[in-house]
Amino acid sequence: MIFATVVIVCASVLVWYGRSVAVSRYVLVASQLGEELMEQCVGAGFHKAEFLATPTDEPRKISLRTVMRDYEVVVTYECRVEVKDVNPDLRRVFVGISWEDERGPEEVKFETLLFRQE
Repeated sequence: MIFATVVIVCASVLVWYGRSVAVSRYVLVASQLGEELMEQCVGAGFHKAEFLATPTDEPRKISLRTVMRDYEVVVTYECRVEVKDVNPDLRRVFVGISWEDERGPEEVKFETLLFRQE
């Protein structure tokens, strides 16, 4: 009886471990994509960051394929960049990376401010 209980508990821990690894992989990829887009915006500076903004109706899409336990998983990440003027000398840059996995829709967000330097 005790052995069966221990086996069931260990099996459920392994299942949750596998799911956690997959979810952390999705978040890691989304974070890397978001950081890269944010670095591009910051590197472009106050005057050129708006050219990196994505149209609201057409986010950039990146699909990645992964093989997990002999089956292929394709995750599509939607990347959006918004640049808005807060005042004449300050712009807010927002980067959002969204995807859908077994748990449903997920999103990672980055935000910063760019100041006009002249």
